[in-house]
Amino acid sequence: MAAKPILLSATVVAALGLVGWLAFRSGAEVPVSTEAMQPKPRATAAAASSNTVTPAPTATQSGPPTVRPDTNANVASVAEAARTGKFPERLSPMIAPKPFNAAAFAANPQAYLDIVEPGRVFQTAAPGLDVPVLRSKANASFEIPTGSSCTLATITAPHAPVTFVTLDLGTFPNSLTAITVQANADGEASTVYTATGGVIADAHIMAGSPMASGQVKFHVFVTNANPVAQR
Repeated sequence: MAAKPILLSATVVAALGLVGWLAFRSGAEVPVSTEAMQPKPRATAAAASSNTVTPAPTATQSGPPTVRPDTNANVASVAEAARTGKFPERLSPMIAPKPFNAAAFAANPQAYLDIVEPGRVFQTAAPGLDVPVLRSKANASFEIPTGSSCTLATITAPHAPVTFVTLDLGTFPNSLTAITVQANADGEASTVYTATGGVIADAHIMAGSPMASGQVKFHVFVTNANPVAQR
């Protein structure tokens, strides 16, 4: 009988509970607890089919979505860390990432972007005359209903990487709670934040770049998309 694929919680990038970690290492298919590391946990892990990606819960459901480990390179990097017990920096923003190598990044930026390391958000450049200050391109505050999305944009050094991390659940285009993107020639780096089911009220997202000083803090106020259904 073929082995069932492992399913990852979309919030596993923020942290892995001990039980979930050990289960992943043994190949078991279980929900992952992240309550210990989430500043304001809003949901529990949801059950999912072993053959499909579970869509984001609706406003009347609870729990983050689950994703297959082969969904994309970012998810695969987290699955590898959870399965092997190696690369703990891929599982928590509280663990220091690998040192940033500007030359290696310039030579192969995709290799850097394919790996998720939430702690990169704190790996910023020291202030200096020739060091740009990371800033938001436009709005840093948004109001959206549950299930909707907004674009978060920053300005950094041209072609520099920028890491975005949500501290209150929700996901980025890679189906995880952290993502690293590369700025364009004008230094603009952006991503899309989606307030998946279980996210309500305040959601805080941080952005940091190793080639710019400081950080950008985004605030997203998530409203109930269907208040009548909650009665």
